[in-house]
Amino acid sequence: MNKSEAIEEKKITQADIQKLFQDAGLKMTNQRIAVYREILRDSAKQFHPTAEQVYEGVRRHLPAISLNTVYRALTSLAEKGLVKRLSNFSSSDLYDGLLSDHWHFICTQCGSIQDIFVEEGNFPDIPEVAGDIEEVVVQFRGVCRECRGKGGPERDKAEHVEAI
Repeated sequence: MNKSEAIEEKKITQADIQKLFQDAGLKMTNQRIAVYREILRDSAKQFHPTAEQVYEGVRRHLPAISLNTVYRALTSLAEKGLVKRLSNFSSSDLYDGLLSDHWHFICTQCGSIQDIFVEEGNFPDIPEVAGDIEEVVVQFRGVCRECRGKGGPERDKAEHVEAI
């Protein structure tokens, strides 16, 4: 079982969310909870939504929510470390509820993003060599298997990054 399957199987309870929000110093509101749950649902499917996509998902449960409220909730959740804001993937920021260490593979043809999980201990001792790490961002860009299988541009195999 990979990590995304483990997340999907774990059902987060209202009590879990209450504890997370309390520990982060966030006020519990129906809107913020709905936004957080939507991000978790998307993360379990390895989907990295834009704020607009989160908004569309949340509106199914809270039709009166505004896009501005979703943006504010996402900003608060990201500032408190409950979700990750992913920049420079597209014209809009993307959001990720998976907080465990992982990297991303971005398809340069279809724009899909895949999570890549790394074994712990595969990193050099950066704090010893350079200083304290606050964030690690690793992105691989290339053509995904699906696009490659559709007969996209021929590329040298050395250019492909296999995300397994």
